[in-house]
Amino acid sequence: MTLRPAVRSLRIVALNRRIARTAALAAGVLAGLVTLTWFARARAVVSANPTALASLQTGLGNRTGAITVLAGSVRMTARLSAGEIWPSRPIAAGSRVVVQVETRAWLWNPWNQHAMSSLELIAPRAPSLVRDHLRVHLGQHPMIPLSARSSGLLIRVVSSPQWSHLAGVARSFRAPIVGARPGEHSVLLLSTRARPWEAWSHPRLLQWSTPAYLTADPTWKMSRGAPLLTIRFSLPVDYLPRGAVRLSPHLSGTWARASSTSWIFVPAAGTVLYPGEPISITLAGRSTGIKAQSGTYLASAMHAISALPLGSVLRAQELLALLGYLPLSFSGPVASSPSEQLAYAYAPPAGAFEWRYANTPALLRAQWAPGQVTTMTTGAVMSFEAQAGLPVDGIIGPQVWEALIKAAETNHTAAAAYSWVYVSETLPERLSIWQGGRIVLSSLTNTGIPAMPTALGTYPVYLRYTSQTMSGVNPNGTPYVDPGIPWVNYFSGGDAVHGFVRAQYGFPQSLGCVELPIAEAALAWQHIQYGTLVTVEAPGSPHIP
Repeated sequence: MTLRPAVRSLRIVALNRRIARTAALAAGVLAGLVTLTWFARARAVVSANPTALASLQTGLGNRTGAITVLAGSVRMTARLSAGEIWPSRPIAAGSRVVVQVETRAWLWNPWNQHAMSSLELIAPRAPSLVRDHLRVHLGQHPMIPLSARSSGLLIRVVSSPQWSHLAGVARSFRAPIVGARPGEHSVLLLSTRARPWEAWSHPRLLQWSTPAYLTADPTWKMSRGAPLLTIRFSLPVDYLPRGAVRLSPHLSGTWARASSTSWIFVPAAGTVLYPGEPISITLAGRSTGIKAQSGTYLASAMHAISALPLGSVLRAQELLALLGYLPLSFSGPVASSPSEQLAYAYAPPAGAFEWRYANTPALLRAQWAPGQVTTMTTGAVMSFEAQAGLPVDGIIGPQVWEALIKAAETNHTAAAAYSWVYVSETLPERLSIWQGGRIVLSSLTNTGIPAMPTALGTYPVYLRYTSQTMSGVNPNGTPYVDPGIPWVNYFSGGDAVHGFVRAQYGFPQSLGCVELPIAEAALAWQHIQYGTLVTVEAPGSPHIP
């Protein structure tokens, strides 16, 4: 009897538990239905999209209704793809765009059955060209830089009607052409767009070109008192291929890069190069030769002759004085080696010139100027050339420098003392030869008649004959031929000091020459050399200098 109430109590508890679970389940289902209904309400959110016209977010199970796009005054439809809105036709850059979307809930919804959303934006401006001219390396494609990212690129050559579409989104595009030759150029038409739904921009012109053919300028330049061969290129050159530069005569040495566009040749130690010496230079051309950084090259093999810098006139005068070809002496440092002697040719050592003879005439002194090519210096060079067996031209060229330096090394001095010829047209006309500080010959002479006067001034003897046939035309137009004229020394054009038989001497009789009696002309020949200066002074000048 006592157990029955307890059993009844247990049953009541179990029943209450089932009722509680059923109530909780019903509450959960109801809450889920409420939540589902909330999320499934009509909802539309139109937002900006980096690629498409816009993005669309809707409620759960919503049905998208009409999508309207208004671009300026143009209304158009749009399509929805994976939450992105795309207009049915291209929109011009810079247009004001309004996007409007309507959505419906998929079932009756007490909160929201319909929803509308819109977005207003400005179509971005099309990217522009950063440059309107491109320099393209040989063998490479032109890279077209833009001011901003472009959704693809339309490109065509002006001379072609065919457009090419370069896909992708980038700030630079590689053109489908290659610069194959130096100096190649073309004009392209380009269209850009900031977004794939925009219309292409108006075509823009872009010029491109490959570098012109490489050029080279080989010259010798001084560096620390020594000449260095320098090749200056028109464009940067990173390296010189082996054998790309050939020198003749062959010179040992190395090439070094002095700057982006310059290379210098450094001669090997002991290399002897005389001032003014010509060097033949050959540079390899075409695509197998020397190339610039840009890939361009010389149009063809280049051949040039580049002479070393001329030496210092002052140093040539120092050597001529040391060797006795000037009426001056020189005291200064003595070169201890051939290389130092060559260095002195460009950078003369400090020293002092002094007149060898205290009685050197003022007229002769006036012909001297250190560091300048005066008549005295030219005459001294001619005297040296004659003794060295060189062509007598008075030019301090590479042969003269070589001979001067070698003569200085061996102390091979002048064979005769310095001489000078002085002619006075003061009547009676007289010729004097000053040599070694004294007058060694003085004689009556004849100069040119007024119709064919002797040139006044100072000139070096440039041509000599022991005997010669002279011919020409007299002032009256008749020809003359005088064979066997002895002891001829030309100093100015056709004017010469020579022997000629006359009944008398001491007044103008010749056709421009300075005539001497035969015996005196023979003596004069012994004191005159190539390069000897001849000074002719007008009437009124002293007979003796």
